[in-house]
Amino acid sequence: MIIRHHAIFCLLGMLFLLFGREGAFVHAQGRSLAPDWEARMAELDPSRPVGYFELAEELADAARTQEDLRVAGHLFALAGLLDRTNLGRSAALALADLAEDEFMRRRLQLAAFLLSGAGGGEKRIESILEHSREGRLGFCLMLGAYRMGEGSRARNYLSRADARAVLETMSSLMEGGRERIEREIELYLDGRRPRLSGRRLEEQLAIEMLVLAPSEMSWSSSLLVEDSRPLMVVDLRRMDRLFGNVDVSKPYRRFGRWVDLQTVKDLEADSQ
Repeated sequence: MIIRHHAIFCLLGMLFLLFGREGAFVHAQGRSLAPDWEARMAELDPSRPVGYFELAEELADAARTQEDLRVAGHLFALAGLLDRTNLGRSAALALADLAEDEFMRRRLQLAAFLLSGAGGGEKRIESILEHSREGRLGFCLMLGAYRMGEGSRARNYLSRADARAVLETMSSLMEGGRERIEREIELYLDGRRPRLSGRRLEEQLAIEMLVLAPSEMSWSSSLLVEDSRPLMVVDLRRMDRLFGNVDVSKPYRRFGRWVDLQTVKDLEADSQ
């Protein structure tokens, strides 16, 4: 019996030496994709983020399982995180297409709008931050009251010079500009709600995101939109969370798992 146990232990030891870390990686990651996809992902280089995006498009188009779509989403996310300037917006839109949850889809669409630098990019943000936080908050509360059909309250917010100054700054981004908002506020003093198209509602929400700015995200919980739903929050400082908690420090695919550069070096050293 002792000899038999000894033989089993020796066999297990040899198997461990044969498969080593590779076997541990596969087990930790779970199922891998088809060998040809895994081989192509292993060739990806984080210095060329567009390669991740292009492969993600191919995988998403050819996907036959949820796992295929999950990995495609991971590739889109890595591309956007590795090159936020050139691929961030496209990655957000691609992830929105893959999203099954409607709320998450809308958040990703808003992120794409913000990442596009709509209306002037960094210069626009700088001009917004020149306004007082009270003025920016008053502007957002004005839009919220307007959407709820509370024309009198919207007019009161807009009567403040700081909120009106923000409206002037954002006018060029709004359908109909400042003049339309002011005209419609007067039209809905009787409590009727304006009939906003989906496009215009999303435009206003995105503009509020721009006005609040990432550093002021905590205010958004106090703002209400139609049917008393909380304003959607998109914090571009944590795109990794928005993109599905993807770890951009692990952009290399080895043995069905995403790993960092040091792990790649260790694997290469072990194989020599």
